Amino acid sequence: MNLRARFDRFYEEEVNFGITPFLIPDQQIDGTGLFDEYGGPLMDESGIPIVIESWWLVQFGQTQPATVAIGGATFTIQFDLVVLP
Repeated sequence: MNLRARFDRFYEEEVNFGITPFLIPDQQIDGTGLFDEYGGPLMDESGIPIVIESWWLVQFGQTQPATVAIGGATFTIQFDLVVLP
């Protein structure tokens, strides 16, 4: 899968060139485990740890995403996100 093409499609079509807000996992607490008063992990009835699920509503910032070549077909895409209230 061409991830660059996937990002371009997302940016252009799904968020209307960065105008439409979208959800991403909360980068600070999503996936954090819950613990009991003794510091042990809280588990569900199947023994699976209970974790926090948290989301941020974000929007692309004022700067356009920029592609930076690393070498060959490898690259990164730099962009700013604004966390909305």
